[in-house]
Amino acid sequence: MAMSVAYFFFGISIGGFSVLYVAIGPLGPLVGFIQFTFKGWVRVAANAFFVFGSSLIVIGIDQHIGSFFVDLYMIGLVVFWIMTRITISQWDHSRICLICNYQCK
Repeated sequence: MAMSVAYFFFGISIGGFSVLYVAIGPLGPLVGFIQFTFKGWVRVAANAFFVFGSSLIVIGIDQHIGSFFVDLYMIGLVVFWIMTRITISQWDHSRICLICNYQCK
C-alpha cells in the first residue's frame, strides 16, 4: 500500500520495468486466493503478497499505458479481487464450522 501511495500521490518512480511488474504481479492475487490452504506466517505472507502483487499490476499498467481510465479499471479489478478473497474466506470459515463440534456463542 505504501508503494502505491508513494507512486501515485508523491510521484516516486519505482523504475521502468512495467512489463516485468505486470508479469510478476498476478502471482500476488493468485497466492492470495489460495492462501486459506496455508497456516501461520505463510498465510500472513500470502496475504501481504496479494497486496504487493496487486500494487505491482496497477503501477505497471500505469507506467506502460498511462491512462487514467485504465487505472480506474485496474483499481476496480483489484477491489473485485478483494471482494472475491473475502467471499472465499467466508466460504472457508463456513466449511470449517460445518465439521466443528464446538458450539460458538
